[in-house]
Amino acid sequence: SDLAPYAPSAGAPAMFIATPLFDKGNKLVGVLALQLNHQEFTAVVNEPTGLGDTGDAYLVGSDGKTRTNSRNAGDYDVFFALPSSDALTTALTGEPILSPDATGWDGAEAMLSSEPLTELVGTGWTLVIEKERSEVMAASTAIIQQSIFIGLGMLSVAMVGGFFFSRSITMPLGRVKHVLDNIVGGNLDIDVKDTDRADEIGTMAQAAADLAAKLATAREAETGRERQREELRGLMQTLGAGLRDLSEGDLSRPLSQPFPAEYESLRQDFN
Repeated sequence: SDLAPYAPSAGAPAMFIATPLFDKGNKLVGVLALQLNHQEFTAVVNEPTGLGDTGDAYLVGSDGKTRTNSRNAGDYDVFFALPSSDALTTALTGEPILSPDATGWDGAEAMLSSEPLTELVGTGWTLVIEKERSEVMAASTAIIQQSIFIGLGMLSVAMVGGFFFSRSITMPLGRVKHVLDNIVGGNLDIDVKDTDRADEIGTMAQAAADLAAKLATAREAETGRERQREELRGLMQTLGAGLRDLSEGDLSRPLSQPFPAEYESLRQDFN
């Protein structure tokens, strides 16, 4: 069943998975029901890694209402009716989307992605992740500005060097340019020389090395976020398969493969 307020639990949101039990003569002898609360799903979805300051992730039902709480206290709770938007409407059709120009739940300009959780049969849930465009673009803007600053510095030193210095100046400049060309080409694993110089060239070389390091860190963080999304998708698929087994009356297949440490309690609660 979908998540809904459950009176015996003081009106707390809950969902149920039930399956009939038959004896050897195919006579109905009872029903096995499993109750799950929304806090377990909230704990999985609200893992903060990669969300930054303005990012948010939530489950939404086919009625356009959330099935989890916000990770930021006071923003919204379960069953919050999300404002209508083109991105949300498309997401609720069950089509995965990645929109760089969407409107977030709070009306802010945001980048939004969604994935239907088809493994959770009968829920009609969709996983939505959004982050304000200003935060996403801030890192890119800073890198661009730093690149421009380094480029202008290189040009100034090159012009002065052309008039007053010899190859002892132009050759190190060529090395710094080579480093920047590699950075632009996506090669961040490059040895930056001349960082130990005490002049302007040393400053630019160090700036180039710092830029390469920052971009490498940003790339690694994005890889980590993608790995986490794949991990969450795999977890949902495993859980969905278990729920299907229960719905078909198969009680012989517990979730035996351990979940990641932060989600292991969800597997134990299911078993």
